[in-house]
Amino acid sequence: MSPSAPVLATPVNSASGITWRRVFSFPVMLGVLLVAGAYVASSLDGIPGGKIFVEGDTWIHQVVGERILETHAWPHADIYSFTAAGVPRIAYEWLGEVGIAFAAHLDGLEGMAILLMFWAGLLVLLLYLLAYLRCGNTKAAAVAVALALPIIGPFLTLRPQLLGLCFLVAAMTGLEWARRGRTWVLALFPPLFLIWVNTHSSFVLGLVVMGAYALEGMVEINRPWLRAERWPVAARKKFLVSGLFSLLILFITPYGGGLAAYPLDVMIHQKAVLQGVTEWSPLLSKADLLPVQAFFLVLAVFMAGNYLLRPVAYALRDAVFLAGAATEAFLHARMIAVFAVAFVPVMATLLARLLAPYQPKRDKPALNAVLIAGLLAVCAVTFPSQEKLEGLLRLSYPVGTVGYLRAHPALRPVFNRAGWGGYLMHRDVPVFITGQLDVFQYSGTLADYFRIIQPVPNAEMLLKKYSIRVCLLQTSSPLTEFLERRPGWRVVASDQVSVLIEYVRHPAAPETATGAKY
Repeated sequence: MSPSAPVLATPVNSASGITWRRVFSFPVMLGVLLVAGAYVASSLDGIPGGKIFVEGDTWIHQVVGERILETHAWPHADIYSFTAAGVPRIAYEWLGEVGIAFAAHLDGLEGMAILLMFWAGLLVLLLYLLAYLRCGNTKAAAVAVALALPIIGPFLTLRPQLLGLCFLVAAMTGLEWARRGRTWVLALFPPLFLIWVNTHSSFVLGLVVMGAYALEGMVEINRPWLRAERWPVAARKKFLVSGLFSLLILFITPYGGGLAAYPLDVMIHQKAVLQGVTEWSPLLSKADLLPVQAFFLVLAVFMAGNYLLRPVAYALRDAVFLAGAATEAFLHARMIAVFAVAFVPVMATLLARLLAPYQPKRDKPALNAVLIAGLLAVCAVTFPSQEKLEGLLRLSYPVGTVGYLRAHPALRPVFNRAGWGGYLMHRDVPVFITGQLDVFQYSGTLADYFRIIQPVPNAEMLLKKYSIRVCLLQTSSPLTEFLERRPGWRVVASDQVSVLIEYVRHPAAPETATGAKY
């Protein structure tokens, strides 16, 4: 009998073994943990994805995107309000709005929640990648992102600006690769800016970051606290070509150069809008809010780290972008999200000096797999149903009173608070104003709105100026209390968050003045 062929032992480092260890490695587990953190941060009242209801502008984006999908045309004038009808306006975030509308078309509120979670998860993963690229330490990168998450959390809402933050981090990652010699990535910047300019005005920040890298690439600095390394001539030429094409491509939009010029229009012509929107107010005026407190705490930790680990030498690009972002954050609360993006890679480099690097030989892929599966299972089990989201909707928007309005078309025109304008658009009710205030500044309505909503003593005269038949207001607000005391106004409907107050020549009897309840 011939001897049997020897059985070859499977090598420990087989392809399948290597794949298993990579897929369920400790760095991957940290990434999944961060995504789970973003999943939790998207919650409102304990319901994941509930932050789709935080911003009234989400409904505006959904309605505008839906119309673009239906008509295959881009808006050039307002058609949703009776106070600014026909006033020129552009959909300056149209591509992001189409994405939101498509998600809503596919699966309603659940589709919108899924899109929010996807964008939020994408943002934290891109930050994790950028931080790791800068420090080479997965632990430090994950901790830096985790520190920034309480600051970024309030901005995890379903608006194109969230996608704009993703593009900003992607641009910073690409520039870091280019700085390290992978200049081929610069060819991707014009397509990135083409998508970006059609999605959100934060493309300007991308140009700022490119400028910071270009500045660093032109000089040589080697100081104890600041350093810069001049790029090779060939790399600088590629960078210049990429930057030039990125600028030129900003004009390829449905509005020509209108989207590229819109940020300038905001700064020059929309000062009243910036003053009226709370997220553009100075940071110190919001010191009682948790995200702002988290900002100051993280800033204190960062400064302490600089002191304990001194001397700390900053790259010129980091010094420019971080200092600029911190300054803007103090001037405008909305910019603390940009500060968080600038902060993460710098903080990661500091933490890398304290935390031991990842050691693959000591990894436990089986344990990582169990943790990853557990996290994904928890997310799947806690994903909200349509019923839960609809219940949260009723706690956030005037669902009942708007239903009453739709059933009584004679109750027009309607005065509404700006934050509910988008929802009224969604329910096909002509609005007085929406959260996108620019068009109402151009129509002259904005100043009157601020005087009415305060209200000033002649608020009732201003309502008559617009022939307002009914006011849709919060249950408890200064204007609600003002009108309830005035003769000729009566509550005709109310729900959990709102009241509908009608102007009548002959007030109702006291027993019927409370109106329908929802």
